Formats: sequence, C-alpha cells, structure tokens
Amino acid sequence: MPEVCVCAEDVSEGKPSPEGYLTAAARLGVDPVRCLVVEDASAGIAAGLAAGCTVYAVGSTQGPEELRDAHRCFGSLGEAVGAVLRAAGADEDGGRGEIGGGPVAGGGTLGR
Repeated sequence: MPEVCVCAEDVSEGKPSPEGYLTAAARLGVDPVRCLVVEDASAGIAAGLAAGCTVYAVGSTQGPEELRDAHRCFGSLGEAVGAVLRAAGADEDGGRGEIGGGPVAGGGTLGR
C-alpha cells in the first residue's frame, strides 16, 4: 500500500469536492484517471467522479439509488475487492497489474 494519507486538515473543502482525491493523486504522482476510488456515500462518489477517477460503490450505508452514478456497485467491500483482483488478473505469487493504467496487485489492467 502507498504511504500516502490525505486527511480533512490537508484540504480546504470536503466531499463532494474532488480536492481530497486530487491531492492524493498528486502526492502519489499519478494522474487521477489512473486511480480507483471505492466509496459508500453519494458525496464520495461525486468527489471521485469530479476528480476523474474510476469509482466503485459499496452499498453498505446507502441504497442503490444514491450509488447509481458510480461506474460499478457492489453489495460488500469484499465483492469490490474481488472484482478489482479478478480484473487485475491477481495471482497467488503477487504479480503486478494495473488499474486504469496504474499499478495494482495482480497481472492485468482494470479501466473504465
């Protein structure tokens, strides 16, 4: 996992502003288009989309109607993680792949 943390005190505007995701991408040195956001609330989904990221929603706190703008919706965090790993071609030896052109564990590419 990258050693990057963006907290409320690091940004001037909270969600749905994309500032937090844009700041995280800048600190990682990657284009936001190459980032995957996993969110459970409509404000976070809006922030990720406004930043230009691929957004997955997990329906743990809000219903399908509030999550509909995400690129994909899942019933649990485990389902979302499984989809990321499958799309990345994850293997047991920890091969590396890409999400939207950026590195992730696995051996493939996950884009929009």
